[in-house]
Amino acid sequence: TLLFGWLLLHQQGLREAAQDRADLAVAELQARQDELGLMLESTLDGMLRLDLQGNIVFSNHAGARLLGFDDPLALTGRHIARLCVRPQGGDTSPAPLPAQHAAPDWTEQVVRDAPLSSDAQQFCRQDGSVFPVSILLTPLRHAGREQGALLAFSDITVQKNSDALLLAERQRWRNLLDVAPIGVAISYQTKVLFANPRYTELTGLRVGDSSANTYVNQEDRFGLYEVLKK
Repeated sequence: TLLFGWLLLHQQGLREAAQDRADLAVAELQARQDELGLMLESTLDGMLRLDLQGNIVFSNHAGARLLGFDDPLALTGRHIARLCVRPQGGDTSPAPLPAQHAAPDWTEQVVRDAPLSSDAQQFCRQDGSVFPVSILLTPLRHAGREQGALLAFSDITVQKNSDALLLAERQRWRNLLDVAPIGVAISYQTKVLFANPRYTELTGLRVGDSSANTYVNQEDRFGLYEVLKK
């Protein structure tokens, strides 16, 4: 009887120890999930988890907000290609965008051998407006098996607008220099990087030539350097 009682107590102790280990493992897993969730929700970038077919199975709040949704769950089940079409007559009947906005090829094969990075993509918000995005598509694998992909994206409208303004300003100055009555050149380490038509007319030098050939007397060149240093 004593032996039987001891065996029962021993088995109960083993069960309790096993339960404690299981509870600890669950708590650790929950802590890791909470930490991962905190990281996903703290970023300003949109984060979308895609299954093997390209359907969205998770979105963080930033991703939903960038796409014009209040609730991230509203994106669940949508195919990633639907981010590249403009809704028409309600969300259930999307109409293709113009050719330049059509869904890119990568939306048909989200799982690939290596990550895909691009700053030349465009997404469509819930209201149908289109905005430029930078994307990073990373395949997800576990135990050697494909599990889908993680898509990180950000709105680069400000960057694109800044680039366009910079390009326009650069072109404006280039147009002014092209008609300037004086020769203007930019050089680095004696290599001509820019030369307006008047400079080429006066010196015969073009982009890629040595700027040292501008001077008849090389001492004048070094004298100019000293003046510029001041």
